[in-house]
Amino acid sequence: MKPYVLEVFKNLSPVLHNKVDNFRSSTPDINGKIRTPEEEAKHLEKYCSDRDIKKWILVFEGEDLIGMTAVYGRPILYKAKPISLGGIGKVRVREDRRKKGLANIMMQETMKQLTLMKFDIAFLSTNLDSFLADYYKRYGFLPLGKSYAYSGISGKEYSENNGMIAPIGSARILQMILDGKEPLNIGRGNW
Repeated sequence: MKPYVLEVFKNLSPVLHNKVDNFRSSTPDINGKIRTPEEEAKHLEKYCSDRDIKKWILVFEGEDLIGMTAVYGRPILYKAKPISLGGIGKVRVREDRRKKGLANIMMQETMKQLTLMKFDIAFLSTNLDSFLADYYKRYGFLPLGKSYAYSGISGKEYSENNGMIAPIGSARILQMILDGKEPLNIGRGNW
C-alpha cells in the first residue's frame, strides 16, 4: 500500500465535497452493496443529519480518497437534562484498502476529535448482529439495550434498536441513559 495521509476538515471545499459524494456513491458498504437511487432516497429520509457534521476525517492515497468518516454533534435532552451528543457516521473504506488497519486509524482519530470537542457521550447506529458491534466495543461503545428515537427529513418519527453509545466526557451520563427506561431521542436524523 502506498503511503496515505489522514486529514481532518471542519468544512469541505466544493472539490472535496464532490470527491466525498463520488466516493460514497461508488464505494460499496460493508455488505458489498451500493445503494440504488431509490434506496438512497429512503436512506436520506432517515440519515438527514449533514447539518450536524462537525468534522470530516478523510484519508487520501495521493489524490485518491480511500477512507472517510464524519463526526457529528448536537445538543439533546434526556430526562430533561441537556446532553452534548457526539456521533459517528458515513464510515467507508475503499474495498481494496479494507482489512489493512485503515478503519482503526480513522476510529482513533474520530474518538480523539469527539474528546477534543468535549461531547458528553457518543452515539452510532450499526448492525449489532455483525462483527461491527465487537469492533465498536474496542472503542468504548456499548449496545444501548433499548430503542432510540429520531425524526426523518419529512418529520416522520422513527424508532430503532441498533444504537451504541460510548462515554466521552461523562461516564455518569452514559450510565444514566443505559439505566433509564425511556428511549433515547437523538433528534433529527440518524447517524
